[in-house]
Amino acid sequence: MLFNALIDLQPKDSGGEAAGEVKSANELTADLIKFLVEDKGIKSMIFNIDAIKQNIDPEQRGPYQNVFLQEIEYMNSLLLEITRSLDEIDQGFKGILSISEQMETVILSISLNRVPVSWATLAYPSKRGLTSWLNNLFQRIE
Repeated sequence: MLFNALIDLQPKDSGGEAAGEVKSANELTADLIKFLVEDKGIKSMIFNIDAIKQNIDPEQRGPYQNVFLQEIEYMNSLLLEITRSLDEIDQGFKGILSISEQMETVILSISLNRVPVSWATLAYPSKRGLTSWLNNLFQRIE
């Protein structure tokens, strides 16, 4: 809690810093959007639940298969929220949308290497930072 409070007290803009040393919250978020959308292809990671259900033999369907289907439904909800919020922020950066308070909250969380609250409510419990959390998310998807 102490370190989180200290991070919250840090200045939010990079004014007065030497050029190139510190990235702004918007730059960090734009880098994350590029990484997740273009490099990782997070939109392509969304599961096709109908195709998966068709591949499961109804006679072999048991509790493990039901839990598996529930988990991918939860994962899809999380992935859809991540892509939705990142798309909104990207459109806000491009001037298509106005930056809302919710979007600013996500941008601030990303700049502080925290999992945004809107993502965390749909995700599994974790105390990890954003970078580690994303790596774990990709491992879970695989």
